[in-house]
Amino acid sequence: MVVMILLTVSLISKKKNLKNNDTEGGYDVGKEIKFEAPANYDDRLDHMIVFFNAIRTGSKIYEDASFGLRAAAPAIACNLSAQQNKPILWDPIEMKII
Repeated sequence: MVVMILLTVSLISKKKNLKNNDTEGGYDVGKEIKFEAPANYDDRLDHMIVFFNAIRTGSKIYEDASFGLRAAAPAIACNLSAQQNKPILWDPIEMKII
């Protein structure tokens, strides 16, 4: 799986040394970076391994229900907004519609 990402606003591709009060940033804007997963990598398998290990051992699941809601809620709010033809306000701290 090859993922190509092009960020146009701020892309950190190279950090500069910010010594001696150097205020210049370390960002290259608009530079393309290629991220490539290992051959035969399946993120679904990793997800399931973490889930089943958490069930077996009681370890923490970092991508829990709150993580999923925070990721999905803006898209759901967009769909509701389109259906109801009005803005939908979302409180990401309380995780509810205002």
